[in-house]
Amino acid sequence: MDGNSKGGEDFQRESSKRTSSSSNSITSLPQDAQEETGSTTSHETFSSLQNLDKAIDSSVQANALENKDDSDFNADDALKRLNNLHREHKRYKVPRHPLDLNWAFGFNVHRPCTHSLETGFTSEIFFSSGHSGILYNHDSNDQFVLQGHRHEITASCLSSTKQWLATGDVGDDATLIIWDLHTRLPIRTYFQSEIDHGIQACCFSEDASTLCVITLQSDGICSQKFKVFDWTNGNATSALQVLTINGTTSSVCHLTIHAFSPETVLANTSNEALFVHWETDQKPSIHVVHAGTSHILTASSFLLGDVVDADDDRAISSTRNGEVLVWSRPKSASINAYKHLKTINVCDCAINTIALTPDHRFVFLGCADGCIRCYDNTCRALGWNDDLESGAITSISFAHDPTLITTKPTTEPSVENFSQAVPNFIASTFDGLIIQVITGKEFSQKVLLHSHIDGITDVAVHPSDAIVASIAQNGNIQLWRYSQGEHLLTKNISSDVPTALCYSSDGNTLAVGFDTGLVEFRDALSLELITEHTTIPSSQSPVIQLAFSSTNEYAAAAFGDSAVGLYKFDTSDPDKPWLLIGRNRAHVGGVTHILFETSKDSSNENHLYSIGKDCMMVEYDLTSTFDTQLQIKEPRVRLNNGSYPLAVADYETEYSEPFRVTANSDFKFKLYNKSTNMCRQTLLGPMYGDPVKFLTRIPKHPDHLKHQLLAFANTDKVGLALAPLDGNPHKYLAMLAHPSEVSALRVAHDGRYLFTASSSGESIHMWQINPTVLAALVATSPQGMDALYELVEGGREGEIVQDLKEYFYYSQLRRHGLTSLAPLEASDTLPLEDITDVLRAVGFFPTEHQIVEIMNEVKFKDYMETGKYKTSVSLDDIVTLFVNHRPALGIAPEDIEKAFKALAPETGGSISSGQLYELLQQCGDKMTEDELARCLTSLLGTSQLDGALPRHINADVFAEDIVGFEL
Repeated sequence: MDGNSKGGEDFQRESSKRTSSSSNSITSLPQDAQEETGSTTSHETFSSLQNLDKAIDSSVQANALENKDDSDFNADDALKRLNNLHREHKRYKVPRHPLDLNWAFGFNVHRPCTHSLETGFTSEIFFSSGHSGILYNHDSNDQFVLQGHRHEITASCLSSTKQWLATGDVGDDATLIIWDLHTRLPIRTYFQSEIDHGIQACCFSEDASTLCVITLQSDGICSQKFKVFDWTNGNATSALQVLTINGTTSSVCHLTIHAFSPETVLANTSNEALFVHWETDQKPSIHVVHAGTSHILTASSFLLGDVVDADDDRAISSTRNGEVLVWSRPKSASINAYKHLKTINVCDCAINTIALTPDHRFVFLGCADGCIRCYDNTCRALGWNDDLESGAITSISFAHDPTLITTKPTTEPSVENFSQAVPNFIASTFDGLIIQVITGKEFSQKVLLHSHIDGITDVAVHPSDAIVASIAQNGNIQLWRYSQGEHLLTKNISSDVPTALCYSSDGNTLAVGFDTGLVEFRDALSLELITEHTTIPSSQSPVIQLAFSSTNEYAAAAFGDSAVGLYKFDTSDPDKPWLLIGRNRAHVGGVTHILFETSKDSSNENHLYSIGKDCMMVEYDLTSTFDTQLQIKEPRVRLNNGSYPLAVADYETEYSEPFRVTANSDFKFKLYNKSTNMCRQTLLGPMYGDPVKFLTRIPKHPDHLKHQLLAFANTDKVGLALAPLDGNPHKYLAMLAHPSEVSALRVAHDGRYLFTASSSGESIHMWQINPTVLAALVATSPQGMDALYELVEGGREGEIVQDLKEYFYYSQLRRHGLTSLAPLEASDTLPLEDITDVLRAVGFFPTEHQIVEIMNEVKFKDYMETGKYKTSVSLDDIVTLFVNHRPALGIAPEDIEKAFKALAPETGGSISSGQLYELLQQCGDKMTEDELARCLTSLLGTSQLDGALPRHINADVFAEDIVGFEL
């Protein structure tokens, strides 16, 4: 950008040229505490390493003592590897939590909360990524994360001195947080009781003593409030001023405070300019000026500075059709005197943002044509830039240069010299870029950050290099070298919506699936098609997952129509290296996961499996097809009964026995022997709102100190599970990954990082895995049976456990004979056959499928260790089975109603007693006529069933009148 390249004498002349061409109180920390909690940047490497070594020293020593007889473990070697890791891998930081958000690749493009924090002492910028704020030092290439919001950050503002930052979000449990950027700590937090449904816009006064905000009242309703917070006053627990804004045509989208009169505020909706004035002892007053139906307002600002007419206060608002509306009032008049003075045509595109330089001398307009236009505060054009070629400008933020603010200008700004009087600034664009513009005799620019501009549908991590690839709904692929936070490439590959992404096992090929059913095979570096024939139409349904075999000989795709497709690499035809072998719709209701496995024997044979919502696991015959029909290997394996598997991963135990672990829709982890496909254990899984839908084993790394980890994600959270799994909830930890739905979870090839993305977000989050921190947390929590007894209502002394004890010993009496007079030797075990009776007695009614799994779980529990089947159980064993196998959320009335509607959809869930008899004997866990008669007799208290049952039965009748539930 060259300040001398273009210019004019006034606004109109430039226009014509362009047309023709945490708690509600302040926290005070001691200085040493503030220094201790400050950020750790790359130039502090040596001290960071020392701190990290101290932090994990106890863990290393404990592990060394625990493994003192293990010749493979050496504590000194572990510390040496750790030091080397930090010297070689810049991104790795001092562990603070089991999962630390380490890096954000991208920012909130459509809600650009970007600010320049440059002051002459630092080269940082702030941007928002999902629900997190990021402080990015682009000189040292380091990020520091500010976390505290539940929803996407919707508004932010920065004090004029760059010390205070306010961020706000919208939604349930919305918060407004004020941060001290010197210590990088939150110093005041306002919650929903003070900010209603969230923050739409916010602005500090010039001296940062007050904070004005626009709060939303509820979703989708244009009812807002203007509030003023005296946030520096620790005794002020509520807003200083409150004004309800009613009658506007849309919600307020912009807010600014008069620099010289902090009691005067300018806001705008899409059609109105709102002037608000308030006094300490008086209610705020508001003056609404309608812009007219032909004007859609985007931003507003007061015109300030010494050269402004002393008798006239002016403000401007920008519009989507390239106009600037000027508002004016006499200086001595009230805000009600503001009126529309004139309209100036500036350009032929939308003006998205207005920014004043810190000294208020210059006005910058960011426009949709990618141009940044500069004017003085008399609306005289000084210059503009159209060579950024970075997309529509969405925000502009200036550095704080004290010399420019305190030095009184000796000459009027002109086309020739204005650029030297403007501080450096940053601009964000709709093309997903944040650009720094360096001022001086000539303007120059450089890109600081790249981002997707649409929701990310999938992420793939290179199998041997520090590269992560992501693909968005607009067809853009991005490549990043995550070890350095370096953007490598952005390429648009299609107008179709890509839905799946996967690297081949050797990292040379990148497969891309689309919503049209196409599968493409591309070069992993250039992203070009390997050949023109590596775009393969496979289905009319979207691709939901892709996978490669470890030998790179095969690739597979799961489709939205419940089918699985197989592709084979053919070296005989270089023009068509990938061929579609066949498809098979082997599931009903949808495929949830596909995976390749390789035989552990010398054959190195590939196996392809899929799991689906029909609770089945299917293996496919990779060597046999019939007329493009992929063949399956019988028998199919039923994994669940009722709940269905959502994800599957490899799982290792201390023995050589190979396992798979699945996560199902009932919050359970289930372990299956790979050789026999037998369910060997059912465990209570993570319960963080929604069931786990992504699951992956984290590769072992020397710094993990032999801890085995699984990574999981559900709708919006990402977490870790510490093995061995036993149902202990303290071994799980999860935190908010994105404010909207998680679309991908991937792990780095070396096990150091996790990557998550959101289908509604534009950025990838990279999480540093710190297993020693998780292990330390687990070690301080209840372990073994103590943890499982906590999961039973009332604990060890509660009613359920006492009932279990009574039924446990009653089962011994019943087996001995209730009327027998022979001496009874009490035992602390029961035979396997009595397990289900005890469980049913306390209200858990396992299905026949679950009973088989329970029996196998007990029988094989110690088999690998002792070589013998287990034939009896203790009370602790029964508690373990009860906690891990019972429905995680119990049975709710909605579940019964859903079941009846499935049985009789045409009648809304109402069936006759005769139909109920038939269904109970023919569907699901079929009951014999004798079993059904005995059950109904016990429930109804009579053997005359024909007259006892109602003629028509629905969910309410069944629950209340037959089973006896209290709804």
